Amino acid sequence: LLALVAADPAPQTFPLYPGKAPLAVGDSDSDKPTLTAYRPEKPNGTAVVVCPGGGYGFLAMDHEGKQVAEWFNARGVT
Repeated sequence: LLALVAADPAPQTFPLYPGKAPLAVGDSDSDKPTLTAYRPEKPNGTAVVVCPGGGYGFLAMDHEGKQVAEWFNARGVT
């Protein structure tokens, strides 16, 4: 995973499981969790895991995920 992220600074999304999550009831995209890696142009050696909220009904990916990752990226944080 780290080698793939180091090769390309664009955000990359990876599935956490080969199919849906264990014990998931359905087979929709929301039952298939992913991890998106945001790598800055000039990394400073620090990394943060951002877990957006939203609960069971939705995922607040834009304002609690993507925007936070971009803010960290601007400061050199992966």
